Amino acid sequence: AVYKNKPGFTFPRHIMSNGDLSAIVNSDAIQSAINPAKKTRKTHGRKKNALKNFGVMVKLNPYATTLRRSRILGQGVKTTKAATAEVAAARKAAGQKFYESMVADGSESEDESESESESE
Repeated sequence: AVYKNKPGFTFPRHIMSNGDLSAIVNSDAIQSAINPAKKTRKTHGRKKNALKNFGVMVKLNPYATTLRRSRILGQGVKTTKAATAEVAAARKAAGQKFYESMVADGSESEDESESESESE
């Protein structure tokens, strides 16, 4: 199979003498020499957001059902009592007294800074 016009040139030859590849691969000689087939990995589904999906939240935190139940049951019930008029008046008076003391302290520091700047 040498070409006459080109010395040293030969036509490409097939590497395989037998073209029946599936028969070769499945033969006992080849199958006994190769590694066993790898088992396919199990893929997992899409990740679920536990803050939006309550079922996933329960898997992560089993106490979540108790928390939700107590929150729902306690929605209509107020745990603290409303302040009475006397307590509210006392709080307002204390706040007013505090405010006046803060204003008085601020005006004293302004007077001191003015007197220092005048003396210089």
